[in-house]
Amino acid sequence: MTLPFFQFDIHTRSKTTVNVEIYTKEGSHKGFETNKMAWTQICKTSVMGQGLNNVTIVPSKVTSPVVIPRNSLHSFYITLDTPDLRYTFGVKYGSVFLENDDLIVYEGKGSAGKFGTTFKPRVWNGIIHYSIEVGASNGGADMGS
Repeated sequence: MTLPFFQFDIHTRSKTTVNVEIYTKEGSHKGFETNKMAWTQICKTSVMGQGLNNVTIVPSKVTSPVVIPRNSLHSFYITLDTPDLRYTFGVKYGSVFLENDDLIVYEGKGSAGKFGTTFKPRVWNGIIHYSIEVGASNGGADMGS
């Protein structure tokens, strides 16, 4: 069984068009937060921000799927070209924020601009939409935030 991610929804304070970029990398983000070359871009698009406390959808058709094998660690880096992406202050960097049978989301870092100065602990605010491919040789996933 594998876990292909196919859509992220974000929270932004903006009610205007925002430019979204999503990056991923195998393994931990630790030590790579300011190194753009370590990441693979899976999305670059513009969406209409829905404002505070509302979900802003980043459509699946503009995001390349990411297949994560069972028991592997994958990191994601989501950024806007404005300081409008919302997050929550975390409690302990690297601790489990939430988990289910398919994935684990850890407390991570926030960034001052794309691949800029980082702040920790931070928790990404959004929704990850995914499907499970049954019958593949792997299953489940851990996701670094």
